[in-house]
Amino acid sequence: MKEYKLKGKAFYYVGVAIIIIPIVFLIMLYFGWIAL
Repeated sequence: MKEYKLKGKAFYYVGVAIIIIPIVFLIMLYFGWIAL
């Protein structure tokens, strides 16, 4: 049961990373263009 919970948490963090990383990248790109 404990192992399953850890796996679920790992998948949750991977999912969050997949969603957040492109957004952060786009925001950085956007502010980079403003800075230029």
